[in-house]
Amino acid sequence: MTDPNRCTVTESGWSRGANAPVAFADQGRDLVVELKRWSAGETFETTGGEEVGAVLEGAFELVLSAETHRLEAGTAVVIPPGEPHRWRLLAPTGVLYRVVNRASGAPAP
Repeated sequence: MTDPNRCTVTESGWSRGANAPVAFADQGRDLVVELKRWSAGETFETTGGEEVGAVLEGAFELVLSAETHRLEAGTAVVIPPGEPHRWRLLAPTGVLYRVVNRASGAPAP
């Protein structure tokens, strides 16, 4: 974990169009950031704080409790806190940038 009282600059290793593996993650006091190159058929399920996702390369399916979205490169989504969801890569490879606000937790009743 980085020092939440200082600005931290970290190289992600990603560049547009490159085929090199990318697996970058960092966190502060409340935020977790992840940038990852996915492989064909890969999925990820989670429930947590408010999440922002941006597709940088490829196409992903995002399945929430009551809706399904197809997100392609250049699109982004904001997922409410506490909403169970699953990301699935639809393309041969893809790069997804995610930020999760752990402090938002589940929504108030």
